[in-house]
Amino acid sequence: MIRHALQAFDQKISALPDDTQGALFLLLATLCFGIATALIKLIGQRLHVTQIIGIRQFVIILALTPALFALRHQSWRLNRPKLQILRSSLALIGILAGFTSVIYLPLAMATTIGFTRSFFVVLFAILILGETIGLRRSLAMVTGFAGVLIVANPGENFSISQEVLLGILAAAAVAMNVILIRIQSRNEIPALMVTYQALLVGLALIIPMIYFWIPPTMEELAMIGIIGLMSVIAQWAMVRGFKAGEAAAMAPLDYMRLVYAILWGWVLFGEWPELNVWLGAGLIFASTLYIIHRDAKLNKQKLQDNKKSASISEG
Repeated sequence: MIRHALQAFDQKISALPDDTQGALFLLLATLCFGIATALIKLIGQRLHVTQIIGIRQFVIILALTPALFALRHQSWRLNRPKLQILRSSLALIGILAGFTSVIYLPLAMATTIGFTRSFFVVLFAILILGETIGLRRSLAMVTGFAGVLIVANPGENFSISQEVLLGILAAAAVAMNVILIRIQSRNEIPALMVTYQALLVGLALIIPMIYFWIPPTMEELAMIGIIGLMSVIAQWAMVRGFKAGEAAAMAPLDYMRLVYAILWGWVLFGEWPELNVWLGAGLIFASTLYIIHRDAKLNKQKLQDNKKSASISEG
């Protein structure tokens, strides 16, 4: 029954224009991310972060079971296991640092800092993949990092809090993971990549979980279950969204995360962003959108040039 309902839903969505499909999936993804982030902060007031992540990983593996069942007749051997271990290690660092910053920073500030992953992706693409960027995108990156400094508000002594540094570390780790996904996904099955990552992160946290264990209430267990489920749905919806719509058109919708962060921060924790967060967020958003639109323009130009070259060679 559920399967038929999902198929009917998929057929209705597929009948919509591509960008409309993408927008709906992206809005769903940001809503799920917003709910998960708020719940992490809420239960993180009592439970240790390793405990939250460890139980979350178990929920993610359970949620992935249907996808794994579809692969039961295929080999589960990875072509590049060392790369998977490296990726999972980065994921562990990113999740630990990111969750900790969410728990101890105002939601809007933690969410804004998380958007800097776009700049780190560009930076690592240059250093690792050998990609090149022009002057305008370089200036956009510098402007974006200036926005981070404004959000961090280092003061006269230029001291940045540990929680802010953890947020920046999380963004960098996520960005590096994105670069490695580009490399690994060339010859690996995506469902296996996600499953092995969830499993390895969970295994790495067993000892810290036991050490810091605080018996969770049924309500807290339910919240962690929702966090895991929201994380899976958000990742799936984001992939579907960017697959259906153009990246340049979809990217601005990702900033709905900040809207939800401000909303949940105000309703649940009595938080309201200070002026430096608004100013820094504006610089980060403007820089990110410029980089995305610039990339989209250059990619279109490359496709047109390739088509021209192909037509000339055929002629």
